[in-house]
Amino acid sequence: MNLLGVVLAFILVLFLNSRDIDMGFALLIGSLLIGLFARLQPAEFLQTGLNVITDPVTLELMVVVMVVSGFGYLFKLTGDMDKIINSLFKIFQNGKLLSMLMPAMMGTINFPGGAIISAPMVDKSGDKINLNNDQKTVVNIFYRHIGFFIYPLQPTIIITSQLFEVDIMTIIKYNFLIMLLGFTAAYFIYFKGLDYGTNNFESGSLFRNILKFILSFSPILSILILAIVLGVPFYLAVFIGLFIGLGRNLSSDNYLKEYISRTKEFFIKGTNYNMLALIFGVMTFKEMIEASGVVEIIAAFLTTTGLPLVVMIVFLGLLPGYLLGVNTASMGILIPIFAPLMPAAGAGPYISLLFTASFLGYLLSPIHLCLILTKEYFVTDFSFIYKKLSIPALTMLFMGIIQVLIL
Repeated sequence: MNLLGVVLAFILVLFLNSRDIDMGFALLIGSLLIGLFARLQPAEFLQTGLNVITDPVTLELMVVVMVVSGFGYLFKLTGDMDKIINSLFKIFQNGKLLSMLMPAMMGTINFPGGAIISAPMVDKSGDKINLNNDQKTVVNIFYRHIGFFIYPLQPTIIITSQLFEVDIMTIIKYNFLIMLLGFTAAYFIYFKGLDYGTNNFESGSLFRNILKFILSFSPILSILILAIVLGVPFYLAVFIGLFIGLGRNLSSDNYLKEYISRTKEFFIKGTNYNMLALIFGVMTFKEMIEASGVVEIIAAFLTTTGLPLVVMIVFLGLLPGYLLGVNTASMGILIPIFAPLMPAAGAGPYISLLFTASFLGYLLSPIHLCLILTKEYFVTDFSFIYKKLSIPALTMLFMGIIQVLIL
C-alpha cells in the first residue's frame, strides 16, 4: 500500500501541476496522499509538518532560495546583467558556449535549487542565439549538473568516495566518458540549427572585458569565494553577496538613500515569496516518502530476485534519486546496499554506473529543486523537459553500461 501511495502521489502532483495548480500546493496534496496510504495518524501528520518547518536545513533553504531568486532582478536593477552577458560574450565570442558555461559555473555552488541563479543569465544569453523558453529551461538544468560527474568538491562524489573507500580520481576517471558523451549529445540536441550569435556583440579589449565581468559578477563571485574557499555558511555568503550587489552602480548624489530605495524594491518586487511554499512542499513530500519506507521495501525486494548486478544497479539506482530529488541522499541509501555486491577488483565501472543511475533519477525527479525552479522561471511544461532531458540521459546510462561490460 505504501508503494501504491507513492506512485499515485507522483501521478497526482504531475497532473495537478499540468492543470496550473501551484507546484508547492500540489506537492502538499501529494504528501497527504502518501501519508494516508501509509496509515499515518493525525498526530503523525502534524509532527511531520513540524519536523519540516523547524528543520534548520529547510529554514535556511527557504531563506536562501527566496533571496537568490531575486538576483536576476537585482542584476537588472543595477544594470549589471547586460554588462555580465556582454563582457562574457566578448571574452568567449560564442553564444552557445556562454549559455552552457554560466549554469555550469553556478554548479560549483553546492546548494539545492542553485539553478535559479543562472536562469536569468541563460535567459539573457539565450536571447542572443534565439533560444526559446523551453530550450533555455533544459540548457539551464542540464549544464548546471553535468559537471557534477567530475567536480571533486561535489558532495555526492565525496560521499561515494568515502563510503566505497575509493579515491575520488578513480570515480572521476570512470565518470569522464559518461559526462563527455552526455555533454556532446545535449549540445547537438539543444543547439541544433543555431548560430553563435557573434553579430550581436562588439569586440573589445580582453583585459577590460575580464575586469568588467569580475566587477559586474562580484555579488556571485563573493558568494563562491566565501562559501567554497573560505567556508562561510552559505546563507551568510548569500546575504553578503546581496549587500555587495545592492551597492553596485549607484548613480545619485545621496548614495545611502538610493541604497535603501534599492533594498526596498528588491524585497518588494524582486524577491519571489512563492518560493517559500514551494520549498516547504518539496521538503514535506521528501519527508513523507522517507517515512513511508518505500525505498527500503523496493531495495529489499530487488536484492532477493537474483537479477544481474548491472540490471539491479540501473533499476534500483534510478529509484531513490527520482523519489527523493536529492542525489546525495540517494547515494547514501544505495551504497550500503551495493557495496557488498561489488566485485573485489575492478569495481570502478560499477561504482560509476551506480553514480550515473542515481544522478539521472535525481536529474529527472519532479521534486528536484533545480528542475522545479527553472520550470517555474521559464514557465515550461514537464513533458517538454522530460523529452529533451531523456535523450542525453539515456546516452549517459548506455555509456555507463558499456563501460561495465567492456572494462
